[in-house]
Amino acid sequence: MTVVVPHRCAVAVATLLLAQFYFTPTGAAELTAQEEIGKRIYFEGKGNEDAIIAYFGRDRSAMPATLLPCANCHGRDGRGRPEGGVEPPDITWNNLTKQYGHRHPNGRTHAAFDEVSLAEAVRAGIDPAYNALDPTMPLFEMSDRDMAALIAYLKKLGKDLSPGVSKTAIRIGTLVPGPGPFEGFGKTVTGALEAYFSAQNESGGIYGRRIELVVAQRTDDLEETLANLQRLIEEEPVFAFVSGFAAGMEREIFDLLEENDVPNLGPITLMPLPAGINDGSVFLTTASVAEQAQALFAHMANLNNGVLGPIAVVHDGVPNIETVVRAIDRESAARGLPKPFELVIGRGKGVMEQAVAELSRGEVEAVIYLGSDELLAALASITSATSWRPTILVSGPLNSRAAINMPPEFKGKVFTAYPTLPSDRSADGTNELKKLQNKQDLNREHMATQISTFAAAKVLIEGLRRSGRAISREKFVESLEGLSNFNTGLTPAISFGPAKHVGASGAHVIAVDLENNSFEAPVWVELH
Repeated sequence: MTVVVPHRCAVAVATLLLAQFYFTPTGAAELTAQEEIGKRIYFEGKGNEDAIIAYFGRDRSAMPATLLPCANCHGRDGRGRPEGGVEPPDITWNNLTKQYGHRHPNGRTHAAFDEVSLAEAVRAGIDPAYNALDPTMPLFEMSDRDMAALIAYLKKLGKDLSPGVSKTAIRIGTLVPGPGPFEGFGKTVTGALEAYFSAQNESGGIYGRRIELVVAQRTDDLEETLANLQRLIEEEPVFAFVSGFAAGMEREIFDLLEENDVPNLGPITLMPLPAGINDGSVFLTTASVAEQAQALFAHMANLNNGVLGPIAVVHDGVPNIETVVRAIDRESAARGLPKPFELVIGRGKGVMEQAVAELSRGEVEAVIYLGSDELLAALASITSATSWRPTILVSGPLNSRAAINMPPEFKGKVFTAYPTLPSDRSADGTNELKKLQNKQDLNREHMATQISTFAAAKVLIEGLRRSGRAISREKFVESLEGLSNFNTGLTPAISFGPAKHVGASGAHVIAVDLENNSFEAPVWVELH
């Protein structure tokens, strides 16, 4: 089932009414007013009355509870997450009130909690046996009404369903271009997701829940696109987001999803995560242009035994390009090499000639080029008329056409990088892809987009399976972070980790054979 969230208010309201009739969207809708207040206290440290005060540290310094909400340590499901040598306990109600009480790793024992003793623990830092709790546990000063609300929510904690999850369905969202030059990409993404989810549903879904796709429309207008996305999040609540067309609007789209705690898997973007974005729930399945550029730099360093002359990063100032440049800077610093020179080029008479003159004066040996095919062709044409012959390093997804048509003077000096190649596809993966294409009547256009979408959908389903029947967004993110060498059959193996949100963190680097207009054998460059 696919639901399209349009940008016309009347249709959106009709769609919302239908959704309310057929689908119970979130566990939050099942909470009472008191439990909703308790949930806000747990996640945000904000009560319904006076401000809640937290007392933290050995000197019990006072601070707003908004700085130390319960979820920070005990997690979204209340089960605690070990961090920095501290192991916050499981505070789900079933665990707190278990019949035989508790024995902690440090030897502390006590009977089961009840509402009165739990309030004492929160306010005074003592357990039912009057033992002091771990000093890393803050104390909280709050009204009786807020305390009652918090305890009411703790009784539901771990049981209420995440947004986009019902007893029978899991809703997954995506964002695709509407009518216009990129409409074909949008149809490819939607068709690929529908085909894969349909196959999963025919096999029983995820623990008996169907996967339902909800689609929001990406337009040329940023504000309209964000409004469409916000409606998808709020009115057609989705559990997670997959293969959204974020190119050119990465910062704003990623910000919006982060603010709403929506996991974001496999966004379609040539750029890496924009600077300043919290990538806690953003997962890229394969290398972005940043990793491709890093792989090109690493390959050049390897070819030259770690000794490189001046290198320049040349680009035309496209959005978020600064994150690619910083990634290359980090790679050079890690290898003890000088920071590459950065040159921004524009359009206009004489601009490219000036750029070539500046680069040749600096005796630049290699150019990492990040821009349009048109400007790359101009750079090559002007350079070929001089005696300066740098090595040209480009992203395959961005510049493969221009790279293979470089002037013959650049023989042996052009290299491209690709996040994935046909050689990554296994026989099983290829057969599965063909079956899905035939079933959904998908054309063979935009194959790279199809493959990246299928791969992201496979990773999504694997993450859902590993999350278990009592699924939550936090469990889903943890499941993804525990994924190691997962074979999609279409891409290099996918491995994530808590500090690693690029699944295949490397790229195929290929030398261009200008004489035969072809590519030589690829070399996989792994990034660390």
